[in-house]
Amino acid sequence: MGIFFKESTDTQGEISLNFNDEIIGFLKPFDISSPELDLRNLLINSKSILDQSALVEFKVQNLKGEWKAESISGNSVFECSLKLENYGENTLNLTRLDTFSFNLLHRNWKVTYFSSDWGDECSAKNISLDNGATFGVHSGRSSHGDNPIIYLVREDDGFCIVIAPAWSGNWHIEISKAGSIRAGISPYHLEVPIKPSEKLEAPSVIFSVGSSVLDAREALQISIRDNWIPRSAAIDKAPIEWNHWWPYEDVELNEEIFLANAKIAAEIGVNTVVLDAGWFGKSDLSSNWREHRGDWDLVNGARFPSGLEDLGMKVNKLGVQPGIWLEVEAVGAKSDLRVTSPQVLALNVGGDNSNQSYINRSEGLDKNDPSFLGYVCLGSVEGWQHALDSITRVVTEIGAKWLKLDFNVDPGKGCTRIDHGHSSGDGLFRHYQGLYKLLDTVKKKFPDLLIEACSSGGLRIDLGLAKYVHCFFLSDPDYTEHHLQVLWGASHILPPIAILHWPWSYWRGDYPPSRIAWDEVSIAEFDLIIRAAMLHRFGFSYPLPIFPKRLTERLAYHINVFRESIAPILSHAVLSPLSGPPERGGGGQRISIWVLSSHSNEAQETHLVLGFVLQEKAERLPFEMRFLDSGRHYLITNLENGECQEVLGSEIDSNLIWDISNAASSWIIEIKVRRLIISS
Repeated sequence: MGIFFKESTDTQGEISLNFNDEIIGFLKPFDISSPELDLRNLLINSKSILDQSALVEFKVQNLKGEWKAESISGNSVFECSLKLENYGENTLNLTRLDTFSFNLLHRNWKVTYFSSDWGDECSAKNISLDNGATFGVHSGRSSHGDNPIIYLVREDDGFCIVIAPAWSGNWHIEISKAGSIRAGISPYHLEVPIKPSEKLEAPSVIFSVGSSVLDAREALQISIRDNWIPRSAAIDKAPIEWNHWWPYEDVELNEEIFLANAKIAAEIGVNTVVLDAGWFGKSDLSSNWREHRGDWDLVNGARFPSGLEDLGMKVNKLGVQPGIWLEVEAVGAKSDLRVTSPQVLALNVGGDNSNQSYINRSEGLDKNDPSFLGYVCLGSVEGWQHALDSITRVVTEIGAKWLKLDFNVDPGKGCTRIDHGHSSGDGLFRHYQGLYKLLDTVKKKFPDLLIEACSSGGLRIDLGLAKYVHCFFLSDPDYTEHHLQVLWGASHILPPIAILHWPWSYWRGDYPPSRIAWDEVSIAEFDLIIRAAMLHRFGFSYPLPIFPKRLTERLAYHINVFRESIAPILSHAVLSPLSGPPERGGGGQRISIWVLSSHSNEAQETHLVLGFVLQEKAERLPFEMRFLDSGRHYLITNLENGECQEVLGSEIDSNLIWDISNAASSWIIEIKVRRLIISS
């Protein structure tokens, strides 16, 4: 039977959430607050409760609303939405907009959640609910603090409920000691005015249910993959990118170096070369990218004398497509934009933005002006238009097929100006509404443009933004154990087609965990580094003209493997860990096993098992395969040496995988359907 809704007969108008024959809890189903409203007078006008959907229409004084829960893809993943309308004559101020309100039955639950900071993204943590718990962020970026997803796991049997606010700003999930759950946009400094006749839609909340963490996680991946993220045939092909940033940053970058890399990238099979920060601003070799963000109309002629249009044409002639980095929301402290267009700036009027719950990671602020937040308010008409014009101009000039959209700012409570069309209490809310509208507009203008979301690495990863971008960059650091730990966390919310992270980069700067002597790296070590980043969309950041030739040749081999064996299944795949997470600093499981599975139970069924031995003589723990049909015959192949054998699905276990891997430090093993046994 799976998951279904049912109108409760023994609670006050609540909706029971049922799994098979068991009641899991009761949806209240929402929670709102306003000083102008007496919620005790809330009236339910109508209800429509079906197995896979629930609709509640209500009113309280001069506010009417519609709450809805709908299955995203016909399985156990649901979106809860809340729409409101003021039909009175006076403005109402909303201070709470929780789209998800749930009373959890039983008491024996624990929670897995993930905390994130720069270079420390997606750190898994486990707590009990004996005393309740609160999760969320006040930084103004959805993943700077906690990641916007939790896994509730029943300790008796492993049954799992996933809750994920689909919002890019401040969010919260509150769980009381008694099991009452509220989730949605954070009430922190929130006051959203809704004027007479105005309609408002609150940020939605996604929840997924499964008999285990893996089941709930995979159902969420499938739903987000097939019915949530934007898709197109060209972008689904998973083009391979090269990006200039880590070996050059904005210090050693110029047109000649960029084109020299583009030439080699084309020769080894790369599709797109992305020009990261350093191309814009005044024509000065000493200019700093942080200080001049916002001046997207200026190309740094000292570095790129031919301009963007000519650069794009030269890149195309080399046989690759151009891409470009843009932090369109940001404003540098020394930018011309700050002086010429003060009306677009987000400001914290009064300068009080203190909050001890996070370390402010904003780049390029002005220590002499605490009101300056370092970003363009997209809740203002002029700020929004500036952003759209900037993206349109830059993408058109260079002919970009890839847009890396960064955001290195912590807005905190957001813009408090009252001359932007928003109030002092809903600036951040209106900014993110504006961002979503902006991205939707850009996608319509440039339907084949791949939009990658980045935010100081991975500090704004959420299902709200996932509706408008094709993939998320997971973290600035990318050394292998860190990458695998971050991936373990990120794949709890995103499918592999929506994930991008590079293999261990060639760092120009001195970041101790990323130190590596590339001339001394063996082929086996390099294989592990590269394969670890082939579980999702693939790109890299190496100085190709000076990179060791033997490694460049090996990189070309891996690019071909990705193109031939991984990219074709990625848009239909789910990514499942078959082992526990490795941890930064040598902790966690030191052999990391993963499976990419596509088209299960179909003729084109394919599974790719990837393994990474992070420590010599690490213990080989047994693992269980996923999605295999015990009665099917499979052809199982080591992609490195081509050795293959035909076996039944029931015979494929961890011992067989270890045997076929030939005790290598990394491997990719392909499992494809050979033939289906038909019983007589």
